[in-house]
Amino acid sequence: MNDVTVLTDRPKDIYYVAVLTNRSEPEMREFREAALLSRLQQERRMIYRLGTMDELRRQAKLKVSEEGRKMLDEKGSNLPE
Repeated sequence: MNDVTVLTDRPKDIYYVAVLTNRSEPEMREFREAALLSRLQQERRMIYRLGTMDELRRQAKLKVSEEGRKMLDEKGSNLPE
């Protein structure tokens, strides 16, 4: 253990010493829980973003022409049908 790293800052005559004195690795269960939580948070952000965009489009009474839809599809947009 006891890994040591010396870091410099500007101006270069300032140095920081970082020492790792103890490291506890998470159990597989903790790792899975963290991964699931991260995935759930990402999914919720996506649902929120899509819902917000749908509501803004509804309020703006957005109408996309077929020509405009083709252009957006080529660029990879995610407008609703």
